[in-house]
Amino acid sequence: MLEDLENKKEDKDIILLYSNRDLERIVFKKELERITKTITGLKIVHFLSREESEHSYEKGRITKEMIVKHVPDMNERVFYVVGPPAFVDTMKVILEEINANVIIENFSGY
Repeated sequence: MLEDLENKKEDKDIILLYSNRDLERIVFKKELERITKTITGLKIVHFLSREESEHSYEKGRITKEMIVKHVPDMNERVFYVVGPPAFVDTMKVILEEINANVIIENFSGY
């Protein structure tokens, strides 16, 4: 989706909450860094669940408190949740608690 916006040269107000176990497992890290430079309004917040980082990444999992911290206007946004089933199930519960507008995609291939 982000590459499509980049190719169309569309600027959007997007906050990507991106959870990974550690730095080594950040999928598409270089691509995301590149896209962040080309899409005005794109902010990426990295979460590392099993590692601390020298970068300004959040330690731990995405929680309701972290969503509130990084997405202060959450009631005005649509949340797209993509990932392995356990992650998606957890995010669905959290986002329902805050009455967020949610679109879910399950990737069973994880």
